[in-house]
Amino acid sequence: MTAPENMAKVKETARHWVVYLHSGHTEPEQLAKLEKWVASDRHHAEAFREFEQLFQDLSHPGWVANTKPLPPPPSGRSKFPKWLQASALVLVVGFFGVGFALLSSRELPSPTETVFQTATAELRDIHLEDGSIITVGARSRLETRFTDAFRIVSLSEGQAFFDIAPDTGRPFYVEVGTMMVRVVGTKFDIKNDDGTMRIAVADGIVSVMKADAPSAIEGALQDVDKSVLYAGDQLLVSSMKRAPEKSTVEPEKTSPWREGWLSYENASLSEIVSDLNRYRDASIVLADPALGDLRITAAFGVDQTDQFIAVLHSTHEISRREGPNGQVILIHDGA
Repeated sequence: MTAPENMAKVKETARHWVVYLHSGHTEPEQLAKLEKWVASDRHHAEAFREFEQLFQDLSHPGWVANTKPLPPPPSGRSKFPKWLQASALVLVVGFFGVGFALLSSRELPSPTETVFQTATAELRDIHLEDGSIITVGARSRLETRFTDAFRIVSLSEGQAFFDIAPDTGRPFYVEVGTMMVRVVGTKFDIKNDDGTMRIAVADGIVSVMKADAPSAIEGALQDVDKSVLYAGDQLLVSSMKRAPEKSTVEPEKTSPWREGWLSYENASLSEIVSDLNRYRDASIVLADPALGDLRITAAFGVDQTDQFIAVLHSTHEISRREGPNGQVILIHDGA
């Protein structure tokens, strides 16, 4: 059910759909999306009917409403007369203002897609319509796409912790590059670091596999080659390694960053630096890429990045130099 605070977005989407429906350039694929959107929530249906009625009232007093889901026209074009389309569109655009532009089906964003992006050092909780909660880490970007069959989130960069509401009829998928993570209801942490995925499970069961789309997985779920993870399991998948690396982690320590803490055990310096740069305005750069292969065990607060750099000098003979715009360059003392 749509929360009251999201009704403004619902009405905006309904306006887009009504104008698109009568634009004269409809396509069957987009009409199918419209039907799913209207059927997915009663608030969607009410908003759509409201603006559909307004459209009719403004354009043609004798036009009888059709409030049932609209099937794609056989030709892929709008079935309404062009004279009616033209007059109605002029009235609707005038009513909603000059800034409301008509979009073609290729330009119209899917009404079920939402993008979330965080800034430096920003953490954000996202409450999804199914009751799931995602905590998005600093400098991260994800997109949600919900359909009748699937709940899908794409994590294109950064880190997020997922607390997924159970729904056996609609599995939850997380896309990270070419990898898919499938769950029904569980808690887990995922980090996407330049194509390398690290997932740690706090509760429940998670399946990790390589696939193009959820629809390709569900049809042959039992036969898909996958890694099954349980609470306390951690998996690292990297294009630089031949096979995924599985290890263990205390379930309650899968996402210390949510409490403002960064913790590493035998992690590469390149991974740590990548994390630090999500909490700093001035980036850290390795003067020699080989430094990134150093293995380090450490724990410190997200506000103690300078202290960590200072410790590197005494433990690994790594010094810092100031670069342009406050940039920190790490260099080995022997270089």
